[in-house]
Amino acid sequence: MSTAIVDVEKNGRIHIGSPPQESYLNFDTGSADIWVPASDCHRCGGQRHYKSSLSGSFRPETMDENSTWQVRYGNGSGIAGIIGHVTIILGNDLSLENCLFGIAKEQAHGFARDPFMDGLFGLAFPALAAINNKTSFVQELHNQGACSEKDNKQGEVMIESINTDYLDGNLAYIPVEQQSFWKVPVRDVSVHGQQIYDKAGGAILDTGATLLVTPATVSRKIHEASFDALYGWRMLL
Repeated sequence: MSTAIVDVEKNGRIHIGSPPQESYLNFDTGSADIWVPASDCHRCGGQRHYKSSLSGSFRPETMDENSTWQVRYGNGSGIAGIIGHVTIILGNDLSLENCLFGIAKEQAHGFARDPFMDGLFGLAFPALAAINNKTSFVQELHNQGACSEKDNKQGEVMIESINTDYLDGNLAYIPVEQQSFWKVPVRDVSVHGQQIYDKAGGAILDTGATLLVTPATVSRKIHEASFDALYGWRMLL
């Protein structure tokens, strides 16, 4: 697990196919597809490109209307490409055979400019996937009993386990409201003990987003309670 661009992204190394090809993907709880750029991807920058012809475990999806794929994200960017089956290895020993993933042939300019990230590793529920996955990568690992507790001193993604070294106090569990996004209930919003919003709603936990997005009325009240001016910015080093 690594961070990039002043902690904007949470990226990790995976290996695809046999022999394994290395990629660095952004672990994104706000999307549900796994994809990498193809070796012939148009408008892709200097990232690591996946060469399906070099992979013995790669198998293309049946050539019909379901063999192509495209997705547009909340920030307006998007990608399009083909679908394939391959072995994906996460970390040192979490391996999943015959995994559905996307191979991007067209890529938005925002993705192409990013020198730290090759693609996305979607961690949301299958209902959110543009690729027709019946189960997610993590769900399938669970079904196969492949997960075990292991600690690492570096940044890490823990699957079905918790590293208590990072906890201070008790762990709180929050129910998920729907199995698409990781959406959790929000009862109210307070700043410095002052309640600024008391309407029940929901919030999406999205590791692929870099902003805290709220309704305009809530945003104004947060700024009024936190900063001297309504408009401005503050950098903490």
